[in-house]
Amino acid sequence: MLIDLQSLLLDPNYDIWGLDAILTDKSGSSRPVRVLDHRTGQNVIAARGSQTVLVPGVAQDAAVIFIRHSQCPAKPTGCRIQIVGETMTYEIRNSLQKGNPQAGEWICELSEV
Repeated sequence: MLIDLQSLLLDPNYDIWGLDAILTDKSGSSRPVRVLDHRTGQNVIAARGSQTVLVPGVAQDAAVIFIRHSQCPAKPTGCRIQIVGETMTYEIRNSLQKGNPQAGEWICELSEV
């Protein structure tokens, strides 16, 4: 039996810090997802002393969210997303795979619609 360590580590993060959102794909189908919100433009994944490590492939000031692969198996570029309780809708301009395709995350760069 294999243990899915990524899920063991990621699931609590999404449970505690995640926000509910609605993802609408290009065909117009909507589904609920849980996202980690990095829309403030602080795309730092680690700080080591005076050195910071940015999310790879994403500008430091970009509005970004993370979505689990288990909730969004297909590449979400071009989809729209709205955080529950907010009026702003975003389009996913770019999405980068992070981690294992079956258990990792999508790093989604957003633009306002």
